[in-house]
Amino acid sequence: MRTPENIGLYLRVSAFWPIVIGVFFHFVTVFCDHPLARKENLWALILGVYAPSLAISLIGLLTDDLYRAIYRERYGYVYTPVTGSYANLL
Repeated sequence: MRTPENIGLYLRVSAFWPIVIGVFFHFVTVFCDHPLARKENLWALILGVYAPSLAISLIGLLTDDLYRAIYRERYGYVYTPVTGSYANLL
């Protein structure tokens, strides 16, 4: 059954999507033999891809500053961005 508590759990778990996108980007760079995927450039990949995605995931997991779940008639629970939050400036 969908309750606000369950929806909050789904919202917290969905905070890990930026990390999945970073891993996918890393896979594409390795598959295409891009210079960024070489071992000597690993620091650039970590700073440019994984650090921002980890930061966004942690903000989404630990705070309510990115999205919130609200109930809309005929649609059920929907995710909406939090207006006025500094985290949305990312």
